[in-house]
Amino acid sequence: MLEPQSSNPVKERAKPKPREKALADVAGFLQPGDVVNSSGRVHCDTFYYALPYHLIRQNQRRIFGNQSIWHDTHCMLYLDPEHTLSVEPFKAKWLKPEDYCLDRISIWRFTKYPVPFTADQVAVMRKYADEHIIGTIYDVGQLMDIMINTILGYHHTIHFRIFDFSKRFKVCSVGVRVLYEKLRKHLEETDQPAFERLFQKINPLAPWPGGVFPQSKIPGKYGVDVEATSPAHFANSHYFDSEFELVAMFDSGWRIYPPD
Repeated sequence: MLEPQSSNPVKERAKPKPREKALADVAGFLQPGDVVNSSGRVHCDTFYYALPYHLIRQNQRRIFGNQSIWHDTHCMLYLDPEHTLSVEPFKAKWLKPEDYCLDRISIWRFTKYPVPFTADQVAVMRKYADEHIIGTIYDVGQLMDIMINTILGYHHTIHFRIFDFSKRFKVCSVGVRVLYEKLRKHLEETDQPAFERLFQKINPLAPWPGGVFPQSKIPGKYGVDVEATSPAHFANSHYFDSEFELVAMFDSGWRIYPPD
């Protein structure tokens, strides 16, 4: 697994690759269950994206440190060529790879269960998303609560709920985490082999790259709260139980990792 030394964004993006070629390259790496992180899926100078982007980055850098992967602003879940969950302002929706193949993205693959997920497993996640997530409002208030709790010392838990719009509304990474936990519960309830709750364990040997969260302390009985999950948790899971590994990175359609 590649462990990037810095998440500082590239100052100038390369000229975008032709969309059809970029789509073919990105789609060649995607498997059902992959988490897709992006840094600025839309122009961050649009005012209604500026606040959530700022809150996400500040919170991630505060928790994980400057040398971690803290700059990602969005988190999606790829299920099939027609369905990538994207909880974004203003409402959660399904995207296709052609919608994000020219963005600055990284693809993270689950390591604690056989992948790609089967059609039945994907159906469980899609059904829950269709019934409970798609069409819901992006919860900026949840971002503010995450930031406030981090400042108050609750780095991976939501101890105080002040601005959260509703338990039904979510932010991007929380939506992804919810689908993973729903699949886990479904596997348990149907007596199938299952995986453990995400981000429940801390790797005591991982050198924590700054930030405010001590590597030696397990964050509560159940680990990181679902509502406290950020894009950086997926990208920095080697500080937990290495639940996800990096399989590819693209910028403007050009592959950065793995090298050609």
